Amino acid sequence: MFEGEYSSLIICLSKYLKDVDLIPGLAREDDPVNLLQTAVMAVIDSYAIDPGASKELQCVSALALANNQYAVLPKFNDRIEHFISKVVDVIDQAPSQVKSSLTGPIWVTKNTYDSSESIYRDDAIRTLIDSKNRIALGVRKL
Repeated sequence: MFEGEYSSLIICLSKYLKDVDLIPGLAREDDPVNLLQTAVMAVIDSYAIDPGASKELQCVSALALANNQYAVLPKFNDRIEHFISKVVDVIDQAPSQVKSSLTGPIWVTKNTYDSSESIYRDDAIRTLIDSKNRIALGVRKL
């Protein structure tokens, strides 16, 4: 049993990642939902480090964090870069005090997501910043 944040568990276990050839479709990087979740964690960390950095620098920093802390192998960078860019676009709309205090991701029901009045959102990837400065992901397949 692990008690703590999911991102802490991934960071701890990523040290033991091995690059093996899996059957296509079995890699974590083959699932868009997993890529989005990883992108959110990496982007949150990037904004915590330097909330005033440009969008371009946030994307570069988040990609490095995804590789080094969240077990995304560099050969899959092309799969996660899109999600990182989309998450950075959402967060960059928010005021600087929100950017540096984000948490998450949390998963919310379709009804909770749809009823949110957040102006910081991207409905294409079902991602928003809620009133408690959490990145909320609406449940659905991407």
